[in-house]
Amino acid sequence: MEQDERCRLLKTVTGIGDMVASQTVTEVGNAEAFSGGRDMAAWLGLVLRQYSTGGTPRLLGISKRGNKRLRTLYVHGARAIMSRLSCGKGPSYSWLRKLRASLPAGLRIH
Repeated sequence: MEQDERCRLLKTVTGIGDMVASQTVTEVGNAEAFSGGRDMAAWLGLVLRQYSTGGTPRLLGISKRGNKRLRTLYVHGARAIMSRLSCGKGPSYSWLRKLRASLPAGLRIH
């Protein structure tokens, strides 16, 4: 896994470690089937699928056709980041703190 450039690149993302990187490379491969990160996230069932025609975007439902184990690993990575948000440093942490503060109280993740 350490020799694979895709794994090393994935591990530079906060919240992604050895397990998530190797599982992603195993399940997704080189990701050429996806036109962007949002499409891959929709395939995993993390965000709504989007279909645009004539300049009008339509949000479709969340599909859970992707790998359940991989989706679970990404969710746990995100929860780990959110649980340690107060002690994290860097631009992504300050962006997440501002985002969490702007959410209504009932939607905040602690």
